[in-house]
Amino acid sequence: MTLGGTGKEKGKRHPTIGNRVVIGAGARVLGNIRIGDNSRVGAGSVVLRDVPDNSTIVGVPGHIVLRNGQRVVITDPKQIQDPLSEALAAVATQVKDLKERLQKLEGSEPADSRAADELQAIIDYQI
Repeated sequence: MTLGGTGKEKGKRHPTIGNRVVIGAGARVLGNIRIGDNSRVGAGSVVLRDVPDNSTIVGVPGHIVLRNGQRVVITDPKQIQDPLSEALAAVATQVKDLKERLQKLEGSEPADSRAADELQAIIDYQI
């Protein structure tokens, strides 16, 4: 488990852990954030944002799966905010735009619609 600061900011840099909090093995809790009372952080999770009281957080980056005993359902995967997925989606968007520009310049139609469909799925879903 790591409880650490991020960067070289001045002032408080480390997390505040509430009462009766359980932090799993290998979890990383980073920055000037607060882990609320009675919360649980799953093993191997990376927590970069405040966690409300009575919550369970898992994943990389960490996201809430239980709050006050109720399951939190993420219907939109974009809510998880994974920086790597966002970067990959941005690259996929640029590739799509470049392909369209090239096709316009060459005056040709798309050769492989399946690849284009897969690329669009990545852009829409953000992995």
